[in-house]
Amino acid sequence: MIKAIIFTLIITLSFGELKEINVTSKKLSQTKLNIISINEKLKYLARDIKRKERSLKYLNYKIKQLNKQIKTLQKKVENSSKDLTTLNDLKKGYQEKLNALNKEIYTFLSENYYIQNQNIENLNDLIYNELTQQVLNQYSKKIAKIAKEAREINQKIAQIDKKIIAIKQRQYLLEKKKEKLAYLLKKRKKEIQNLKQQKEAYKNRLSQMLKIQKSLEKRLEKLKILSKKAKEANFNSNEEIPTYIYKGLKSTPPLQGVVVEKFGRIKDPISHIVYQRPFVIIKAFKPNALVRSVLKGEVINILKDKKLIAIRHKNGLITIYKVNKISPLLTVGKFVKRGEVIGRVKEYLQFGVFKNGKPINPQKVFPLK
Repeated sequence: MIKAIIFTLIITLSFGELKEINVTSKKLSQTKLNIISINEKLKYLARDIKRKERSLKYLNYKIKQLNKQIKTLQKKVENSSKDLTTLNDLKKGYQEKLNALNKEIYTFLSENYYIQNQNIENLNDLIYNELTQQVLNQYSKKIAKIAKEAREINQKIAQIDKKIIAIKQRQYLLEKKKEKLAYLLKKRKKEIQNLKQQKEAYKNRLSQMLKIQKSLEKRLEKLKILSKKAKEANFNSNEEIPTYIYKGLKSTPPLQGVVVEKFGRIKDPISHIVYQRPFVIIKAFKPNALVRSVLKGEVINILKDKKLIAIRHKNGLITIYKVNKISPLLTVGKFVKRGEVIGRVKEYLQFGVFKNGKPINPQKVFPLK
């Protein structure tokens, strides 16, 4: 009979299993929400990467255009520099001509110094003087012509110098603009690399979440199957279990806490199967709470793997406790006192009372709230 009672309690969906189903369902729901959130983040990152890549493409295009403009300006500078060199050479040539002409005039005047003294004594002197004036006039015209051509060359040189300065200024501004674009390009590449790293990290996280989801789905399915099998094995119908009305004295509660799951007919919130729960679930007021024997009696069974303790009391009353940790001092055959510590629970205690193989509502037997 004792084994039958314990077997009934084991195969009935325990609170731990029910709690695990609920916890697993919540985890699964949260994981699905996380997956949705990660997918949204991935979409955002993909859009951001695409947008920045378009910006990168545009920056490359602008830099390419600037390089073309700079190259054109460099060519203009080279051509202008060639023109400037040619003009400077012409200027140099005119200056040499002018210097040579001045030298020639100087030599001529040195040889005909008497012209300055107006030494005209005869007709030959007069004729020679007239010829000299004509020669000087010709020199004067040559000088004027050379000077005019030199002025024109100087004007052209000034124009080309101004043009070169303007081109170089334009080239400088383009180089600065190119530097700025190159900086933006480098920054954009770094941003894209960072976004891609984030995307990869989110993909890895998504992969992990999908694995967790799959694992949780399998676990939940397994728990539901176990739950269903346990209920089907224990209850072939929705009829209530016959209960025994205990009229003995009430005793100390097994745990300082409050009943959160009552004895009797219930409907499982996960599988929606209606069944009779032959025990109550008590939530402790504080964690790692002590579990005590409700009455004095003999320990008749201990299932360490299931953390179950069965104690037999007077009048054939049997109490069963499902704990998280069994007291190391507890052994089968040991007599325990009322209120003696038999184990501990992290948060919840599953507590059942039986007589003659029939479950009794623990709240009608012991002071439980």
